[in-house]
Amino acid sequence: MVMGTGQDAVKGTVKWNASGVDLEKPLSSPSRSFLGQYIDEVSITSDSDNTNVTITIMENGKKIFESAPLKGKGTQSYKRTP
Repeated sequence: MVMGTGQDAVKGTVKWNASGVDLEKPLSSPSRSFLGQYIDEVSITSDSDNTNVTITIMENGKKIFESAPLKGKGTQSYKRTP
């Protein structure tokens, strides 16, 4: 999930695994859930100077990752380590 000020101006993609099948979609909503075994990768980009967002990954109700804030224009990402 992508949360914070300017989250609606952020564009990105998410890759996840569901039942052994790798899937990929553009992020259409900042705070979105994905059903599957795990999220493999998330990448977000902001073109706004007013952005202050983080990527948070939760599995089984536990936070497994929280990125440093993306402040202003730039890119932030998460990649699962095997």
